This record gives sequence, structure tokens and C-alpha cells, in this order.
Amino acid sequence: MKFILFIILLGLNSCKTTNHSGTLGVQPGHLGYVPARIAILPCQAWPNPSRYQSLPLTNTTKEVQDSICKAFNDYVLKGFSAQPYMRGYSPNGVQKALAASEESISTDELTSSWTHLAADCNQCDDFISFYRQSIEPRENWIAFLSKFSKAVHNSDAILLPLLMHSYERKRNDRGLLIAERSAGVAMMLIDTTTGNLLWAGARNALVPNKVLEDRTSLQNISFPDWQSSYDRLFIEDLWASFPGRQVF
Repeated sequence: MKFILFIILLGLNSCKTTNHSGTLGVQPGHLGYVPARIAILPCQAWPNPSRYQSLPLTNTTKEVQDSICKAFNDYVLKGFSAQPYMRGYSPNGVQKALAASEESISTDELTSSWTHLAADCNQCDDFISFYRQSIEPRENWIAFLSKFSKAVHNSDAILLPLLMHSYERKRNDRGLLIAERSAGVAMMLIDTTTGNLLWAGARNALVPNKVLEDRTSLQNISFPDWQSSYDRLFIEDLWASFPGRQVF
């Protein structure tokens, strides 16, 4: 009987401590906290070695990824306009502060500190649980954030826009030819003192072009333009529940 009780308690404890899925929006324990100074980083691709279960593979060129990131950067900066409780330093302002700082620091260190480790969460379903279990506890990441905050006006948090994936593919679905493009983006608001994830937002867009098989060939069917993906990605929903954000 004691052995059975031990197994039950062990199972319950495992359920409490192991969480491989996260939720978008304000993260647990941070409701009501609005950072006073947010350093906005430029968009960058999710570090390739850091993988979680639901992450699609990217097969687009660097030029395509740069184009998506440019549109994302413009969207993020526009999102801070006319928002009295969202105070951020632009990516250009961040770069100037880093260049003027005595600290030897670069935003490139972000991806280098996210390299794959054996202890990473291989069962994590999404980027939120992966970050909280694999990146947040790393001492070198906390040290980077501390140096970064000091260099950039003692910023309370960083806002990190990420291109999670982008791909294009063609397929034949029982006589229906499909050429589709997909992209996924995310934003992470991270506390520079603790490394805690304060808030997360994300959107995915899948845009297909469909033609009957008897009208053309799979080789000749054209892809939809990327602007169609932008129109689905960069909308107000991506900011849902952002600390201090007002929706007019």
C-alpha cells in the first residue's frame, strides 16, 4: 500500500512540475506588471538549433526572410505609436546605445547564447514552454540581459520579434493542385533582471493558391504573393493582452 501511494504521489508531482505547453498573453505571475522602459530589438529568425515539437521547417531564402522581418519591424514600431503606457527604445536607438556603451555587447549574442544543449526540453510543444524550460534558466543568458539593460538606459525588458518559420511548397491533393506559402511570427517580452517571460504573442499564416489538375500542372501553378501572408500576420491580434496596451 505504501508503495502504491508513493507511485501516485510521484505521478502527481510530475504533473505539477512538467509542463510542455505554454499559453499566449501575459505569463503566470506577471499580471498587472507594465515595464517602464522596453528595448525593442530588430526581428531575427528563431535560432535554428533551438527546436521545439511544433516548429515547422523553413525553406525560404535569406532574402525572403529579411523581407518578412522588415515588414515585422515596421509593424512593431507602428504598434508603439499613440500608446502612452508603452514606452520603448527603437532598434536604432538600441544600437546607438550599445555603440556608446563601455560594455562590449551586441544583439548577435542573443542567438549565440541560445545554442542547443543536451539539457534542452525535447518534449516542449511550443516556443513559450521551450524558452521557459531551456533558455530562461541559463546563467549566460541572464548575464547577457544584465549587461544589455545597463547598456541600454537600464531598460526593464526587451521586446524580441521573431520570425519562427517561413516555407513554400506545392502538392497535389486528389486532383486539386495547391501552391502555398506559410509564415509564423512571435513576440516575446522578457524581463532583463530575471530573464522571465512576461508576455508572448504569435500568429501563423498559411495562404494557398488552388487550381484543378485538368487546368494546369503542378510545376506551373504560381505561389501567392507574400503580401497576402503579411496581411494575415500583422494585425492587432498579435498584440493581444500586451502590458499597458490600449485598444482604441
